[in-house]
Amino acid sequence: MNKHIISLAILAVGTAAVIGASAIPGPGITASPAPIDGITNSTEALLNSGTIAQTGYSQATHECLASAGFDYTPAPEGTAVNLNRAMGIGRLDLATAQNSGYSSVQAQGPGEPVPGTTEGDLFANPSFLQALNGTEAIRESIKIGTMGTFLGGCKLQAAKTIYGNTENYGLATAAAMNILLPASHAASDDPGVADAIKAWKDCMAETPFSALEGPWQAVNAGTAAGGQKEREIAVTDAICRDQTGLHATLDTILDKYVTTLVQQQDSHFQRIADLLKAAAANSAKLTASKTS
Repeated sequence: MNKHIISLAILAVGTAAVIGASAIPGPGITASPAPIDGITNSTEALLNSGTIAQTGYSQATHECLASAGFDYTPAPEGTAVNLNRAMGIGRLDLATAQNSGYSSVQAQGPGEPVPGTTEGDLFANPSFLQALNGTEAIRESIKIGTMGTFLGGCKLQAAKTIYGNTENYGLATAAAMNILLPASHAASDDPGVADAIKAWKDCMAETPFSALEGPWQAVNAGTAAGGQKEREIAVTDAICRDQTGLHATLDTILDKYVTTLVQQQDSHFQRIADLLKAAAANSAKLTASKTS
């Protein structure tokens, strides 16, 4: 079993697009008595290796819209599997803290089109929205677990171009992005997490920010302060994370639960991996056809 799991985690495949409002219910996840070292990082990498597929999906959407008379290319989805962030403690290193404070640990999502801009004018145009999203009558449902969404218009056409069909699209995007969440929820209750936070807090007690109870409070305080103060808090926070090995500890804890989850859903992981690989290949073909 372990060799198969490890081989899954190093496949070069890709997409990181997410269907909002999708969730993956999972069975009870307990700590594995024989966790695979590094499986959290390698499995995250597997599920996040979607640059080629994301680009292909955006290109396919652009081409469909162009045939309808609209010049628009959606930005590739930036959402990624990040189990430390799912536990409320997004990764932070010293160099990033020095350069940009807490910007890297904030959730990144597509911004709203600015009214009066070319993009804003497009999204205010009902004809463009119909071309992009389709009409309610011709949208197709995508169900993942007990929840789902609908896809139509050029988004639907692009999904079929890159992923083959809507079922594959849902599995390669929403399922791939959510499949590890039960492991992060279970890991959050592991006693080792409280110990890791205490070590961080003891380190912060020797700094001007001793009142902070956890990294999430540091992020909130720094973000609220902004500017140079944010960087001061972020740098101090990052130093204490590094000195106490906070993220290494969280990854070790997560390995226990991710191992259990991957073993429980081995065939599901394999199917997602195969779909991601196929989507990457389709995206590469699309890109090649436009440059040849």
